[in-house]
Amino acid sequence: MRVLTPRDINRADFDLRWMGRGYDTDQVDAVLDECAYTVRLVGMECLRLTAQTRRQAACLSSHRVASAGSRVSYRGRTVGPRGRRVSPWASR
Repeated sequence: MRVLTPRDINRADFDLRWMGRGYDTDQVDAVLDECAYTVRLVGMECLRLTAQTRRQAACLSSHRVASAGSRVSYRGRTVGPRGRRVSPWASR
């Protein structure tokens, strides 16, 4: 199964049957327009979420670099950059 683009959907072709037993082309065109619109919206949402994920990953990466050498107090215990307990009397 292949991934369709809005262009693929707009260019879809339906054969008409003889003696009026076929698809109403106006209805088919309307459905195709709705499909193309939906695919376009999903594609735009995907691009937006991809960009948001990249921004968040960059922010997280810079935060990790900035806090790599710091010590954090957690529940009364001083914790080093790798989550290991650090003695409160250790030199900073």
